[in-house]
Amino acid sequence: MAQEDSPPFRIPALGRWIARAFVTLGQGAKTLRPRGFGRLYSRGVEMAQRHYLVPVYALALVLSPFWALLVFEVIVSLLDQLSLTAPTESDARRAHFYAIGLTITGLGALLAAPFILIKAWVNERTARTAEQGHITDRITKAVEQLGAEKTVKVLVGDKTLERTEPNLEVRLGAIYALERIAQDSERDHIPIMETLCAYVRENSNARRALDPLESVKATQGCERKVTTAFRTYTMQLHEWARSLPRPRADVQATLTVVGRRSSSRRAYEFARGYQLDLCRANLQGADLSKLVFDHALLSGARLEGADLTKVQMERAILHEACLTGADMAAAQMNGSVFLDADLKCAHMNLARLNNSILIRANMYGANLCMAGMNKAKIEQARLESANLIMANLEGADLMNASLENAELHGASLTEAILVGASLQGVILNGANLKLANLAKARLTKANTRAANFLGALNLSDEQVNGVFGDRTTIIPDGLCRTDLMDREPLESPLNPDPDYEAWLAAGAPPGKPLP
Repeated sequence: MAQEDSPPFRIPALGRWIARAFVTLGQGAKTLRPRGFGRLYSRGVEMAQRHYLVPVYALALVLSPFWALLVFEVIVSLLDQLSLTAPTESDARRAHFYAIGLTITGLGALLAAPFILIKAWVNERTARTAEQGHITDRITKAVEQLGAEKTVKVLVGDKTLERTEPNLEVRLGAIYALERIAQDSERDHIPIMETLCAYVRENSNARRALDPLESVKATQGCERKVTTAFRTYTMQLHEWARSLPRPRADVQATLTVVGRRSSSRRAYEFARGYQLDLCRANLQGADLSKLVFDHALLSGARLEGADLTKVQMERAILHEACLTGADMAAAQMNGSVFLDADLKCAHMNLARLNNSILIRANMYGANLCMAGMNKAKIEQARLESANLIMANLEGADLMNASLENAELHGASLTEAILVGASLQGVILNGANLKLANLAKARLTKANTRAANFLGALNLSDEQVNGVFGDRTTIIPDGLCRTDLMDREPLESPLNPDPDYEAWLAAGAPPGKPLP
């Protein structure tokens, strides 16, 4: 008779309850763990793997007095047994010699402990040397493959010619191999990053950077109020930026590898003062979205038409970089340097540029809607016809900047420095200019409906007479309101303003002080 199958084993209820409790506690600890705990944990694991013999030797050092005492006691016991006269009875004599043999064996084991530790150290050093040699061989082979080329045959007329071109398949394999080595070996991370950055600089410039078409350059001086001309210019510039060829596959893969390095490796770079060097690289049309290039050197780089959405590029150096038509939406660029950079018609909505340096930057027609530029230095910058709706410019330094015909609906300019700035034709509907310094600022033809100038510094009656507003426009005490500020407010600041357009069409005559 066949034996019946036994019922499947089930974990007791108490065991299941304990398992659930541990799982719940683990999930809670993972959710509530402090910021940086994962980085600290990975760093600890890496240190333990690299220096796993340190705790062994530390424990041996701590126990060395006890070991020495034990050796001393064994030697004393052995001497005592050797000094005794062997008994005459066979059993007693046999036990006596057994005791001496066991004592000698124990003494040998105790004396062998230091040699075991020395052997472990030697084996560990040998294994580490072999590992480093293996890594060196892998790096050498991967670097050799970065220059791999292949011969292809091309039919030209009736002749077949041979030419060499980059072997992209082999080069991609080498790039990903270097990424794996950089992940495994902290010691080799920075040299690998230097190699990859040099590869991008040299190979990206294998193609010549393209400049905007002459027809696009010719319409650059149009004003936003000339709707047709401005839209034509921006559309042409955006179409040109989108039509730029993308980087070669190996160059794009290298940028991706460099930009997705782990947080622990970025911390290692920062601790040693290393910065990614991509100066003067041709990155037109490159995809850098959601990658990390903090502290990177990008001076003179060509980034026209590049995808920089949600890129993390804080405290980067972009001196004289070209970012015309680049998509920088929601980019994190706090503390970056854009000295003399070209940002014409760039999409920078929701970008974070707090404490950045944009001195003499060209941001003509740029989209900075809801951008954060708190305490940024924007001296002598060009912001004509720029879209700064709901932008945060609190404490920003806009000395001698040009904001002609720019849109600042609802923008915050609290405590901003606008000394000598050109604000002619600017739209300040609902803007907040509390405590802003407006010394020598040119405000003619500006629309200040619902704007707040409370506590503005160095604002004069002459400046007030040249602006258009309504009854919700707030000016500092002591200044005279004009008849241009005696209108009913609009239902929405974004609604068309025929009164303002009619005033501009009439030549924007200055207002007359109200009694």
